[in-house]
Amino acid sequence: YFCTFNIILGSFYTDVPVESRYDPTRRFHHVNPNNSTIRIVDGHSYDLVGRYSSPKTIGSGAFGDVISAWDNYLQRKVAIKKIRLPAVHTEEAMLFYSRSLREICILPPLKHDNIVQVFDCYTSALCAEQMTEVYLVTNLMRIDLHQLIKANKQRPVDMRIITASHITHFLYQILRALKFMHSAKVIHRDLKPGNIFLELDGHLRIGDFGLARVPEENLDTPMTSYVCTRWYRAPEL
Repeated sequence: YFCTFNIILGSFYTDVPVESRYDPTRRFHHVNPNNSTIRIVDGHSYDLVGRYSSPKTIGSGAFGDVISAWDNYLQRKVAIKKIRLPAVHTEEAMLFYSRSLREICILPPLKHDNIVQVFDCYTSALCAEQMTEVYLVTNLMRIDLHQLIKANKQRPVDMRIITASHITHFLYQILRALKFMHSAKVIHRDLKPGNIFLELDGHLRIGDFGLARVPEENLDTPMTSYVCTRWYRAPEL
């Protein structure tokens, strides 16, 4: 796993100007107490590696926390997902490391207008044994589809904000992303409103590739059918 981390981290920025690429030496600046890059946001610590500023909490989940921040190199707002990792030799380590590795390996090459893009990925650990967290930097999206549907249902019928034209527009963008993923032989396996993100102008991106797979043609052992959030699982599963 760790060898693959190093390979992937080194190949992220083929389309980013050299002066904007991440300098891995900045990972260790927080060792110096007079030049700390650690920031506390709502009780949680984040290593911003000297590149990110103005952090604000967005949300949290079973695998990590997400904040928004300003990228001083790309000059844009981004989302930073802090993935918490257990000790390497614990029983739950395989689940956390494999899920994180899938997202880091699969998501960056999928460069599409309707798929969340990875701008940066880093860890502040000096070695694999010390790695307790990985940071994934992506597009900052305003809201997810689940939140939008929930807000829409709370409004009076004559004041609903989602119209038939909105549904058509969202569905078109979802199908565009799925066609691109499937042409690359990537199966998302956890497609649900909470993993579909929206901008205020209606631009949609699919994210969270922690359960994604690239099926192997000669794989003798079938992939597990216990996938996707229960309420969005296909009937045949």
